[in-house]
Amino acid sequence: MTSFRIECINDLAAAKTWWERFSPRKTLYDIWEFRYCFYKPFQYELFFYVGYVGNEPIGLLALQYNSRHELFEPFGGSFMSNIQVFCDEKHSKYVPNFYAAIPSPAVLTDIVGCDPFTMSLPFSNYRYILDLTAIKSGEEYLEKCVNSKFRSNVKRRVKLMEETGIQVTRNNFTDIDKLIELNLKTFPDSSFNKPHRPEIFRDLLRQNFNTELLSFSIDGKVVAVCLAFVFNGIYLNINMGADKSVSPHLWTYVTFYKLRHAIELGCRQFDSGMEDCSWKEHWGHGKLPEYKFYKPAVVTLPQPTTTTV
Repeated sequence: MTSFRIECINDLAAAKTWWERFSPRKTLYDIWEFRYCFYKPFQYELFFYVGYVGNEPIGLLALQYNSRHELFEPFGGSFMSNIQVFCDEKHSKYVPNFYAAIPSPAVLTDIVGCDPFTMSLPFSNYRYILDLTAIKSGEEYLEKCVNSKFRSNVKRRVKLMEETGIQVTRNNFTDIDKLIELNLKTFPDSSFNKPHRPEIFRDLLRQNFNTELLSFSIDGKVVAVCLAFVFNGIYLNINMGADKSVSPHLWTYVTFYKLRHAIELGCRQFDSGMEDCSWKEHWGHGKLPEYKFYKPAVVTLPQPTTTTV
């Protein structure tokens, strides 16, 4: 029987080489430059586990050691999704070996995979995806994907917002600061409160990605900004900020505009990320399960001592 072994890579250049070799490049989360933007401000130690069957490298699990929280996590940190062992179906039986090699403590969430081991892991969350392959327009989306009452409500709200003279500007990258400002005002637990997060998002805009930064203005004032990236036919909805005080219909208008925009760009999927957030199923999204892997810290109990009287 051919033996299996793991080699741990800590060098950044070597890690990138292995990543480029094994990444399936199906989503933006599989792209080195995207992950690296989230890694760069922290420079955590890398633990890239390359699996070998005999002398043949067959897969990769990319981790880093978060010294701030003292745990192992996916390369790029907790913002990452689509976490998986990079290996083909032929070698998927070795996936458990990669997880067995992870030191403790470790926290990996938003794991994907169709192999038996991955699907046996505890449920983490749902990822919400809208299939656009058979949709050719915003009107067709409303007809096919939502019920009549919801459809009428969306049309009414969109019309009311159009009557305000709302304008949309694409890729005015200076508006990333407005997105951050509005997001922080809207969400007390905004991810932009995390260390380096505003800096990371500005860096994302400097990369050679297919960026969709949409700015919504009324009377010359920016009232909402949304950031998405298009990769491999997937419109990846990353983050947004909106001034809710402007109108109770603004959020509906922005959401419908993004969906219609993705359709007009010819995207096959609209990826709304994790958790329903009380709107995604109403807007016709399907959901895909993702999983989690926890490995608790090893607790060493004190050894009993003998006292001589």
